[in-house]
Amino acid sequence: MSLYKDLQAFYVQCTCSRSSKRFCTYKMLPLLVLLCTCLVLAMLILHLTVILETEENIYNVKEGMGEGETEQKEEDAGNVEEVIKLESLKDEAKKVFNNRPPELINNRDCQVHNFVFIKCMKCATETMGTILRRYALKNKLSVLLPRGINIYLGWPYMMESSDYRPSSSPSGNRYYNCLIEHAIYNASVMKSLFPHQTRFISIVREPWSHFKSTFHYFNMQKLAHIVSDTPLSTYLQDIDTYEKIYKSPEAASHRYCIPDRFSVTKNLMCHCLGMKTGFPEGMMDISKNSRAVQDFLNWTENEFALIMIAEYFHESLVLLKRMMCWTMKDIIYKRVNSAKYRYEENDGDQAIHQRWSRADYQMYNFFNESFWEKVIYQGKTFVQEVQVFTKIQNAVNVFCNFSTDSIKMDPMFNVTKTVLKIPTTKFSLDFTFTLEECELLSSDLLSALKEQHEEHSKYEDKDPPKRTC
Repeated sequence: MSLYKDLQAFYVQCTCSRSSKRFCTYKMLPLLVLLCTCLVLAMLILHLTVILETEENIYNVKEGMGEGETEQKEEDAGNVEEVIKLESLKDEAKKVFNNRPPELINNRDCQVHNFVFIKCMKCATETMGTILRRYALKNKLSVLLPRGINIYLGWPYMMESSDYRPSSSPSGNRYYNCLIEHAIYNASVMKSLFPHQTRFISIVREPWSHFKSTFHYFNMQKLAHIVSDTPLSTYLQDIDTYEKIYKSPEAASHRYCIPDRFSVTKNLMCHCLGMKTGFPEGMMDISKNSRAVQDFLNWTENEFALIMIAEYFHESLVLLKRMMCWTMKDIIYKRVNSAKYRYEENDGDQAIHQRWSRADYQMYNFFNESFWEKVIYQGKTFVQEVQVFTKIQNAVNVFCNFSTDSIKMDPMFNVTKTVLKIPTTKFSLDFTFTLEECELLSSDLLSALKEQHEEHSKYEDKDPPKRTC
């Protein structure tokens, strides 16, 4: 109030007569200094407030993730340290992810039908595949499918036109709505097959747990002829020798779907995302050049709308739901292709693998950081939605008898022998889940999609290729 009175008196004195102009000129400079000082102080206070709010938001997100942590992790998956970058969020994240209020989240008019899912081998991709196939089947989408009885789209080679079936689009155009099966990312080829606004998505996994899963799934101990009580450590201690044995033509008859000279232990995730890793023979290999790898990752970040993280599966699904404007029911799943195994490890084993497959580690750290930036941008409601989804998923697991854990049904759900009723929440309209839908979660939907394709396009394979599977 005193500042206001001083300004008023000054104004009166300056405007009373011409004789006061000199006085006004003399007094003007300190007054301007005072006003500028007040303005600077106000801006500093505002900046400090924004910083405090940002730190509180980050704390709340991390705390909520701890409370709502999912139970879908494999037994051997280690805890992954959350790396959150305190910088401005990427513009692309702001374009793709909108912190939609509930009325828009439940608006089916905004849902996205066009997507390409790049399956990085052994990254919960088959579980993701069941979700996406079910969505494609329900919405009668034109899916880019392998020919004949094949299950891969040329993987681990680049996809060629001889690997896939023609489009079954009702309009008769050459475009597809979605791609779900194993294929190596190829921007020029894939973008020519899908509409302009198609969303490209993928999922990656912490490289050390990914290596152990791969070692088990592809039966590396047997195929590399390892006789040891600690096969994983034995393999790593002489990795060059055992890699040659595993990749040799002599092991081909027992090496399911993997061609000669292709490594499933070295930078496998990077290869699936399209990085040049030296395969096929004669191809350039940039995996040992950290700067070239970083350039590739920066480019990939711009190409993909979302790279999910297997260790944070529920958080990934909720991000996907928001980005695609899907419903809670669309992302319900059953875990598939997961196994329990345990390997005795020695000190230094992980360090050996990190040197061996360092591009995958660099890639994982990069996309883990990018993932949490997108989570932070969602705000506090995101944590709440993950918790709500986890409750619904647990209820479905109990209802469908998918869970072996003694999880009790939350009283918010109404259940009978044949129907599970999920009430309306802040993030989802009410819906039901039936025993028939439980069976659908366990079905071979790739075969169902092929049947749907053949019905719509009158397609018949005469000579399907057989490079891999």
